Amino acid sequence: MNKVSIEIKKIITICFLFSYNDVNAQSFTLNGTIVGKDTGIAVLNYVNANNKRCSDTATINQAKFQFSGSVKSVDYALLDIDPYYLGGANSNNRQLFIEPGIIYIVCKYGEIGNAEIKGSNTQTKSDFFA
Repeated sequence: MNKVSIEIKKIITICFLFSYNDVNAQSFTLNGTIVGKDTGIAVLNYVNANNKRCSDTATINQAKFQFSGSVKSVDYALLDIDPYYLGGANSNNRQLFIEPGIIYIVCKYGEIGNAEIKGSNTQTKSDFFA
């Protein structure tokens, strides 16, 4: 082999390795509706497609919010629909599974534990066995 073909193979291999992480990354969208809370901020904590902890915020407007991101597969996330709550036990946060695709969550303010979640097969299975 000549030096040029060896260098080309090295470059191709390096490009493949750098692009491999993006191949596994898939997008998700979490659409939410909170009955009884028209405005505010929601926070979603999860591990993104680059294996980094991510804390994303979304504005609650007319009781609706939306998060978008990318994950490699299913991730266990924490959603907080009232991060500035200073009272006792906070009934406005919930752990849930996020995965590639579109996920919907609907709940009453103060009752996120009883939220209806659709679009996450893993969450549906988890709720079934809970």
